[in-house]
Amino acid sequence: MFLSIAVCSTLCRNMAHTYSKFPSLQAPPLAVPVVELPPGSSILGAMVAAGGWLLVGPLAVALVRPRDWWGDLSAGLTSGLVAAGTSYVLGLGWASTLATTIVPSIADITFVTGPNVTPDLVAERYPDLVTVEADKRGGVLMGKIIADQMSGGATGVWFGAAMALLTAGLTAVGGAITAGYLRRRGDALRLAAWTYVGMTIPSVVTVVLCVTSVLGPVAESLLGAIFGVPLLLAAGLVGFAVVNAVGAVRRQPTILRAAALLGWFALLVQTLRPDTPWQITLAAVVLAGGFLIARALPALPAQPAGAIPAAA
Repeated sequence: MFLSIAVCSTLCRNMAHTYSKFPSLQAPPLAVPVVELPPGSSILGAMVAAGGWLLVGPLAVALVRPRDWWGDLSAGLTSGLVAAGTSYVLGLGWASTLATTIVPSIADITFVTGPNVTPDLVAERYPDLVTVEADKRGGVLMGKIIADQMSGGATGVWFGAAMALLTAGLTAVGGAITAGYLRRRGDALRLAAWTYVGMTIPSVVTVVLCVTSVLGPVAESLLGAIFGVPLLLAAGLVGFAVVNAVGAVRRQPTILRAAALLGWFALLVQTLRPDTPWQITLAAVVLAGGFLIARALPALPAQPAGAIPAAA
């Protein structure tokens, strides 16, 4: 909710400004002069939203108190569906529908409402209309705009629902499974809270990035943008996330998990900001991976000196 307010306040102000030029018309409910929020409010809203998503799973576990991981999964699925539906209604649904209906039609609407638009200009912009009678080209173009918006409305619903499930829903499911495991393990509340955050955030973010990579072509066709992670970066994110989760389950030293998180975070920054110098990312990954390998090798069973390896 906080995130949708921060993002949509500008849209509400723009609608109010537009309808101020039409005093004889009834303004729509959302055309209100919302107070302009300070810079960075959208980032703060995203942090609040993410924090709320992270609390859904533990709250479900605290209320249900499941006895095994099947119970954790059941509580997570129920709370995840509720969280996804709430996120969709409070912001993601509107944003995805706008992105797939209004945004793609802006160019056509701007052209149609521009000055000195003639049937010849319409045919020049859309050569397919050359064979259409001049006085009917405007109507055919309007039909094309409406068809685009009708199709965009349907795909916007699907895309918004998918994003809600991948963000709020997936976080709730993963959070419930993790919180249930930590509750039965009997860790102190403070230690369990830090372990929960350290396990949940990398795992959920990695899964979301990998899934959105699969949906990349769909996102490109809907929003004109590609959401994807290169295969090498995706493999590294998965690897460090798994090492971090295994370290939390096995209660390995904090420094080992910190090294895994360092490598994961470096790859995450490289994924979200491709303009980041790759030398910095490579150095962080080599440092983290080298440290993990160096600490893991002494834990391997030692072979007596002079022993002949067993044949495969």
